[in-house]
Amino acid sequence: MIRSMEEFVSVFHAARCVSTPLVAIRTADPASTTYFLTDALRQGRQPPPLLGWDVIRGLYAIGNDSGEELARVLGDREAATAGPADALSLAQQLGENGLLLYSNARRFWDERGVMQGIWNLRDSFKATGRMLVLLAVPGATLPMEFESSLVGASTERLRTALKIIDAVSQDRMLFIATCNSIASLPPELRRRFTLGTFFFDPPTEEEREIIWQICFKRYGVTGDLPNGEGWTGAEIKECCRKAHRLGMTLVQAAKYIVPVSRSAAEQVKALRQMASGKFISASTPRIYQYRETAPVHRGRVMRELDGPLTVMPRSNSEA
Repeated sequence: MIRSMEEFVSVFHAARCVSTPLVAIRTADPASTTYFLTDALRQGRQPPPLLGWDVIRGLYAIGNDSGEELARVLGDREAATAGPADALSLAQQLGENGLLLYSNARRFWDERGVMQGIWNLRDSFKATGRMLVLLAVPGATLPMEFESSLVGASTERLRTALKIIDAVSQDRMLFIATCNSIASLPPELRRRFTLGTFFFDPPTEEEREIIWQICFKRYGVTGDLPNGEGWTGAEIKECCRKAHRLGMTLVQAAKYIVPVSRSAAEQVKALRQMASGKFISASTPRIYQYRETAPVHRGRVMRELDGPLTVMPRSNSEA
């Protein structure tokens, strides 16, 4: 348990440094917690976009600096009309490194749309340093699905685990770290990992087939596979988990999955471009190289009313 505000701010900054997409905070005073968070984010730097949501105000800007960001995210909508699930859907448009503080989360995270919205944000926020902060009252029980995905009172468990690992390995530990936005890590930390830095692209068709088989055994599901083009391993796992929990087919469960390759296509492309030529490919024994596929330009198709289709050749400007 975190007992001081200094320790709380330190843990929060550590979560930001490694692009943690979901953070759960149990607090008896959400207003004070929000104040300390925003104050810590503003110290010595340009504050990121900060939005909040509660059941009374709907989606709102935290501080004068985020007014334009709120207007951009809302578009033509009224802020008060953004419900619990709507706010999470709108947050997909939140700017890079932005935060959404979601109040009284415990009242809504059992709702199907809210749960799916949180998972969708987790997958897309990973790539851009954005964060969803779930504010709940002390003693609130987190859903089982969140326990391994949220930052909370885990410091003591981590220390205990390190002591056990140290004893079992006789002080010969090997640490393998993962990060969703390596650019946010300081060079002095990155240079401590000397065995290579690997880039994991979304799995290929062959790799996805292996992941499907693993998830089949874990959740005891079978059936026709949905179109999983561009899916990550986490999305395959979530599809199988949904099919198991809700008693539906894999194809039906897939309707509730929005792959990060689609919802955050530009961010994924930026990560690939950043990694190209710099890191080792995790799938092939060579340096990772990203080659963007050029769009295929086809001839124009025209049709007269009640007439046949006519394919027109490309013009000189199109060629």
